[in-house]
Amino acid sequence: MNKTYCTDRLVLKQLDSNDAELVLDYYIRNKEFLKEWEAEREDDFYTLKSQKLQLEQDVESYKRGSSIKFWIFKKGDEENIIGCVSFQNILRSIMQSCILGYKLDFSETGKGYLGEALKKAVHVMFSEYYLHRIEAPVMPKNTSSINVLKRLGFVNEGITNKMMKVDGAWEDHIRWSLLNPAHE
Repeated sequence: MNKTYCTDRLVLKQLDSNDAELVLDYYIRNKEFLKEWEAEREDDFYTLKSQKLQLEQDVESYKRGSSIKFWIFKKGDEENIIGCVSFQNILRSIMQSCILGYKLDFSETGKGYLGEALKKAVHVMFSEYYLHRIEAPVMPKNTSSINVLKRLGFVNEGITNKMMKVDGAWEDHIRWSLLNPAHE
């Protein structure tokens, strides 16, 4: 498992429970920043035990083919996570699709890292995992995220009302999608 991919400035890699301290450090560092965009977290989420368990579940989900998660590092600094790209709810059969999620360290925004990581990760999903469609739900107020998706060619498919519970409230999301150009 533990696949690794590189871009000009970044390393994207799958992690396992041995990397729980790195993941925990990332979440603690970004606790307040991510709160606005993610589900509410219980206090025990911010423990080594919880992160080890989550990473074990990530490995099992990958083995089942239901999700893939790549943690983002700057080249030359693979002890400091700066973000994550995840492909969840991978559906095969007639769908060949998934849901894209991502996050970036608050101190690394505005530097083009997320676009660079997403470009590589999307390419991997289309060329190695042969998916046909990637969908990315984004809250309308998250204009930075929307701009990244637009630059990558994602298309706005409309609003889904009260799609996800974020920071304790049900939030509308714009559904963005990208189709595999090899399937056109």
